[in-house]
Amino acid sequence: MARPARFLSGVWLIWHNPKGWTIALGAAASFAGIAGSPLILALFLGLAFGLSAILSLSFWCMAGLVLRRLLRTDRQWHLLNAALGILLALSIAPMWF
Repeated sequence: MARPARFLSGVWLIWHNPKGWTIALGAAASFAGIAGSPLILALFLGLAFGLSAILSLSFWCMAGLVLRRLLRTDRQWHLLNAALGILLALSIAPMWF
């Protein structure tokens, strides 16, 4: 059985996440004009990102609990994963056309 990742490994991973840096820099550049100082901007963005993370993670955790109760067989899980994969591909397709 594999050992769970340690806290510092998680911090290291988050620090080297290019999507996170892109979002943070984009938000900082977009909203820099509404803040009087870099500290106010950091507090504003921290509050906005923190609140959205709490809400979205709570939703995903509750959805996972519901799915765990509804889907009992491996076949059901495979069908759900296939359906979600198809939906993901369909959501990307409009960008190609």
